[in-house]
Amino acid sequence: MPEVHCAHDRMVPIGELKPNPRNPLLGWTDMMIRRYTRRNGLPSHPARARGAVTIGCVCCGGGSQFTASAYRILRRVCPEMWWRYIVEGAMGEIILALKYDRPLAVVHKAVELTGGLQHLADHRPWVFDFTARSPLPGYEK
Repeated sequence: MPEVHCAHDRMVPIGELKPNPRNPLLGWTDMMIRRYTRRNGLPSHPARARGAVTIGCVCCGGGSQFTASAYRILRRVCPEMWWRYIVEGAMGEIILALKYDRPLAVVHKAVELTGGLQHLADHRPWVFDFTARSPLPGYEK
């Protein structure tokens, strides 16, 4: 359980401070994590050091704004899973909506006009690698 040291720590609802085996950091504020990391001499995550706000899994992009995006890695390492995620799960449209800052309906229409997600995934798979038009350097995994 995280230690409470200041008013900022007290803002976390007490229910979230209960130990949770599925997510042991549930309820920890960013300040608590930084304090624990510093106190125990732990290194910062490389993505944090390069300015990442979040560090996620494949499903949420895993640093998808960086040149070593989890989407790009997944496409190269496990193309079957990438296909299920991008085409069958239609996450490709969400990635493009984030990348080009457009409503999902607009992206859906544009994707259909280009032949659909399957066509894009077959002929231009790299368009789904990043959620940023110009990815930030780094985030090597």
